[in-house]
Amino acid sequence: MKETRRAKALISEYFIFVIFIALVVVLTCLKPSFIQPANLVNILKQASINGILAFGMMFVIIAGGFDMSVGSTVAFTGILAAMLGQGQYPIFVPLVVAMLGGLAVGIINGVGVSVGNLPPFIMTLGTMTAVRGLALLISDGKPIIGISESYKAVAASSIFGIPMLAVFLVVIILICSFVLSKTVYGRRVYACGGNLLAAQVSGINTTRIRISTFAIAGLLAGLSGFLMTSRVTIGQPTAAESYEMDAITACVVGGVSMSGGVGKPWGVVVGCLLITVIANGLDIMGVSSHWQKIVKGAIIVLAVLIDVKGKSKKR
Repeated sequence: MKETRRAKALISEYFIFVIFIALVVVLTCLKPSFIQPANLVNILKQASINGILAFGMMFVIIAGGFDMSVGSTVAFTGILAAMLGQGQYPIFVPLVVAMLGGLAVGIINGVGVSVGNLPPFIMTLGTMTAVRGLALLISDGKPIIGISESYKAVAASSIFGIPMLAVFLVVIILICSFVLSKTVYGRRVYACGGNLLAAQVSGINTTRIRISTFAIAGLLAGLSGFLMTSRVTIGQPTAAESYEMDAITACVVGGVSMSGGVGKPWGVVVGCLLITVIANGLDIMGVSSHWQKIVKGAIIVLAVLIDVKGKSKKR
């Protein structure tokens, strides 16, 4: 009996990884060009920015929150980075400013939710609209062109054949994984999402923890904005639309519970790769982008349904 339960738990935990491997095999059989090195590098680049964004979202969701503003924050910080990345300043200046801009948005979200007691969806929906408007305002609704060659090189370069964007993602994965699994702060993030009242009674400053998770999401959205502008070589105020949905999808598919308190970094990595591989595979097969949105929406609903059903069985 114990062995059966253990086997079921193992299958449940690594189910998403099995699905990912199966999908890669199927796409390789249908389109051999899928496994070509050039396409694999392209997948890594596509997954990197969304992956960094998803790791910020992971902190918010595990703590029991939700952030709809990260896509707009990517566009806003990308504009800031493009304005400062035209060669007049060292490359670290647009990077720092973009991350600080994202951090500011995240703190505003955190304060609104934790201090103002606004529902996360309402608060971040408001900042999503306002920050997108701010991106359009400071850019006058026009793309920001003319970024320097050194800025373009950030996303275009590679180390031992590995895209620099993927290197950024790996660094973020390692840092976030360490923080969540090896630090007191990480345990408190899980505690806030698992039972907020119990966390408060146990002496955890839940207000500070929840604000910090939104701040992390904003900070990583700022980094994503900096990297995205480097990759597309232009600051676009209308960029990153629906990126928040990709980040949420990667988290939910990767096993992060929408009710908070549950989630593992490796699951988010696999979830992000799965979503990227699906989009890439559909592109290769010539499937309309409209269908891709339908598929992503169906994946979110299915993943949340599985999560809810799993919890109801445990009860």
